[in-house]
Amino acid sequence: MGKKLGDYIRTVRKEKGISLEKLADLSNLPVFYLHCLEEGEEQLRIFVAPKLAVALDVPMEIIKEIEKEEELLEAMDKIRNATRKTATNKKALARIEKELLTVNNATSVANYIVNADLRAIVRATSYISDADLKKLRRLVEVFLTDTKVS
Repeated sequence: MGKKLGDYIRTVRKEKGISLEKLADLSNLPVFYLHCLEEGEEQLRIFVAPKLAVALDVPMEIIKEIEKEEELLEAMDKIRNATRKTATNKKALARIEKELLTVNNATSVANYIVNADLRAIVRATSYISDADLKKLRRLVEVFLTDTKVS
């Protein structure tokens, strides 16, 4: 889950001298939820990001970028775990991971994918909204968990 986002929230909160209880008051969120969010034990809910941005006086884009990066890393972990069960080229997987970590360009990432269907999906993600991308990720997760390997 969101350890990097949690670290960011904690760092900003402490730099501004805001206690967890005060942040809960400012954001109208439960202290326990904020604590779990900072520890990376809880996912950021869609309605929480704007509240945190206002309460911490930080741009919403920063929170969304960190969240997007964590989602990509989580997706890479799922792909890595799924490919351990198959005869996937590990070099290609390492190159995909490097691209995901260094660029936000899905088209360049797609160049390293051998599977034509997966390559098309990754290319398409560079042209869709964040909401549609989340839906696509859910579908891919279902696909990866439903895939039976003999």
